[in-house]
This record gives sequence, C-alpha cells and structure tokens, in this order.
Amino acid sequence: GVAAAGLKCVSSAMTTLLGGFVNVVGPNVSTAARSALPSLATPGLASAIVAFGAAVTVGVAAAVTRRRSKPSALRDGLNPTIDMQMLSSFPFVHWLWQHVYAREECLAFTEGRLSLGNLQQAWQQHFEFGVAPHNQMEDEILFPIFRELPEGSVAIGRLEQQHHRLDALAADVDRFLARGQWVEAQSVMGVYGRAYIEHVNLEEALLIPLCQHLSQPTVQKVSLQIKTFVKNAPGSTLALCLFGEVCTRYPELESQYRRGFPAFLRAVLIPTLRVVNPLYRRHRAIFG
Repeated sequence: GVAAAGLKCVSSAMTTLLGGFVNVVGPNVSTAARSALPSLATPGLASAIVAFGAAVTVGVAAAVTRRRSKPSALRDGLNPTIDMQMLSSFPFVHWLWQHVYAREECLAFTEGRLSLGNLQQAWQQHFEFGVAPHNQMEDEILFPIFRELPEGSVAIGRLEQQHHRLDALAADVDRFLARGQWVEAQSVMGVYGRAYIEHVNLEEALLIPLCQHLSQPTVQKVSLQIKTFVKNAPGSTLALCLFGEVCTRYPELESQYRRGFPAFLRAVLIPTLRVVNPLYRRHRAIFG
C-alpha cells in the first residue's frame, strides 16, 4: 500500500543520491566508500539534492527506531575469552563482525526462542546468507594465509575438523526442514548453535593472536579481498545492515566501525538500508 510505495520512492531516491555522491566527489571518494557503493548512472545535481533530503529523512528515522543498546552486562555476541583491546585492534573486521551477529542468532537457536513457523527463514538468514559464504571466505582467503604462519597449520587443522562437524549438523537441519519436521529441526538447530558458538570462540582465540605475524602489506591485501568477497556474497546488503547494528550496540566495535566505514555510510546509507531492506526487516522480526 502506501508504505510500500513510500519505501520504493526512498529506494529510488537512494539510487539517485549515491550516483550523485560518486560523480560529484569523483576521485576523492575513499576506497572503502567505493567498495560499498553500487555502479550507478550519472544523475542531475538537482535530483541528487532532492534525493539527499529523502535519504537523510529516512536515515534519521532509522536511527530513531534502531534497537536499543544491550546492557553492558550482556555480551552475548562477543567472545568472553578474548582481550577486548586485542579485539578492537583486529584488522579483519568484516570476518569478526559476522561472528558477532552469528553468535546472537545461535543463542536464539539454543534457547528455543524461535517459533516453529519461523525456523525455515531463520535458518536461511543464518546459514545461506551468513555462515555458508563466511566459511567459503575462510577457506579461500583467510585459512591459506594463516596456515603459513608459525603454529598456523595446527590451528587451521583443528578449525577445519570443526567445520566438518558443523557441516554435518547443517545438513541434518536442511533435511528436517525439507521434510517439514519442525520439532526435529529445532532440536538439531540447538545442538548446532552450541557447537557454532564454541567454534567461533576457538577460531578467534587461535587466529587473532597469530595476526601479529602478518606483514602490513599482507593485512592490507587480505582486508581488501575480504571486503570484496563480502560485497559480492549472497545477502551482502543484509550483512551491511547487521554490521551497522552490532557495531552501534557493542562499544568495543565502534572504533573499528568508524575507522572502516566513512561517515556517509555510517550516518546515511546504512541507517537507510535498515529501513528499506526486506531481508533485514525480516531478520529483525525473527531474531528481535
């Protein structure tokens, strides 16, 4: 109805805005900003100004309606075994932020907080749009780099063994969901959730300290590869919305967010996407 038409108009306005932003600023746009923006046709300056007003309006609305910060005592998405100073200086932030919201999703699985009717979509959002591409990124980009470091081969071997176990549990979930066996699927999702949280906690405990052995050129190269992978992966816009959410809820991640994303993305684009993106709106409805 009217709401859908309004969201469509805002989405169109955002396209115009982003095109104007890229073409007016031109070569001064940072690499980080360009990597997050789609390729757009050149709009008129007047249209860009109008679109900017619409985008800012929606961005403000998103900021007003975003989820409240969790109490400081609740650190559900963070690894309790990792030193927070080490965590905040970790360079591969996209990888780390995906762990944060994946943990929160897995807690919903383990605590049985999802209705049976939401299991199919919850699993799709967590696995198809999250864990599956995340694991592919690890296999193709991160693990080969870490395997060459001192003690890296042993660490990667342990993590790959856990990947195999998690893949088997994920296959069981897929099978039960395909058969409509919701209670069985919910039970296995709980087992999977606990195993996944243990896995990413171990993954961070093993790999984050190893980063000290990486050269700065390697860090820059791998960071760009990860950023490009995330941009082109399934559910990339959902990931962008969730990055904005977790980084504004966990103070430990805010400095990474400010360093990694330009102010335009943090203040306008991402808050607006959190209003207009249907996958994110569905994620919020399912996981809270």
